[in-house]
Amino acid sequence: MTGYFFLHLWRFHITTLHQKYPDFVSIKQNFLADQSFAIFSSLCESMVLLVKAHRDYYPQVPFLPWLHGSESCEHFFGVARQINPDFDFAELIQMLPKISQYTKALRNGKLNFDKERSVREGYLFDYTSELDKLSLEKLRLWPNDKQISDTIHHSYRLAQDLAEYVGMIQPFDISVDIDTPQIL
Repeated sequence: MTGYFFLHLWRFHITTLHQKYPDFVSIKQNFLADQSFAIFSSLCESMVLLVKAHRDYYPQVPFLPWLHGSESCEHFFGVARQINPDFDFAELIQMLPKISQYTKALRNGKLNFDKERSVREGYLFDYTSELDKLSLEKLRLWPNDKQISDTIHHSYRLAQDLAEYVGMIQPFDISVDIDTPQIL
């Protein structure tokens, strides 16, 4: 969350400089693209929501955020590239039944596909081999809403300290509402 608040403070800083010096400071040239800002903000908010979802719905499952990635999408497109290495959207739609049957056969062990370039190439990782039993147990401990709120407030203070250290203009007269999530 420190990154989330730092991004918002940085945007405030650039916006303030743009208002003071419009001929010298441009938001488009001195800040992130709107889409990037929205993506980074959403990622930070989503991490908090992911912790809360795990706490409320999967309390016995250890929190391993690196498993919430794009591997399944990459695997899907790897299968699609094996069927047709150069495809467009219409061809992808036509390949969907084939991809579905292919992955079903792989899962059931009815198909053994030995090809030089495998769809899983680069994805054979054991994500939990370095985690001992105690670490996995600790990853099943969940913060309550008060602890999450305290952590968010602490992250905001850290972001303010960092912004002050690098000399950024800060919104001392207005406060960032950190109690209301802004899910994009």
